[in-house]
Amino acid sequence: MRWLIPLLVLLSIILVFTVMPLFTGNLQEILREIIPNKIWMEFSYLGFQSMDVSRIGIWNSALTNISYSPLFGYGGGSFSAIYESQSSFWKGHAHNLPLELAFSYGVPAALIIFVPIFILLVISFKKIFLEELVKDQKLDFISKAWWASIFILFISQQIDVHYFDGRISIIFWILLAGTKNIITSQNKI
Repeated sequence: MRWLIPLLVLLSIILVFTVMPLFTGNLQEILREIIPNKIWMEFSYLGFQSMDVSRIGIWNSALTNISYSPLFGYGGGSFSAIYESQSSFWKGHAHNLPLELAFSYGVPAALIIFVPIFILLVISFKKIFLEELVKDQKLDFISKAWWASIFILFISQQIDVHYFDGRISIIFWILLAGTKNIITSQNKI
């Protein structure tokens, strides 16, 4: 275990010498020949030169396509095929869960799912942080930590869709149910 940190530091230094334009020369060329291209290109700007797609570009494409079929969407899992046909880049999803749902199943379906979740988060924020309903300091701390967890998970779905991983979706719904339970139990107190 004592060798792990020095090994990681050594590998990091080698990687820095391989990708940084400051270290051009024979040493960099030798390291680039030893290290596979797939590894050092991931850390170099050279690996991203041909890519002109960003999250905002993906979202704009999703919004544009949603405007063409807002009521019913295009069907589940269709984003990757449509986006690839329009941009020649393959992306598996819209990198935003509400946009992905609106793209696949229409705006009404996305609203039916996300408006209640948003309302639940707002009401629970008011109950947990703004009202003094809970006298038990330990319970109050747990409620705040629980709300912070669901809020961070909810916000993370606006930037990238981790929800498609079954474990993440189960955690999301457990946190959401617990948040609803915190609200109803505080109403009883």
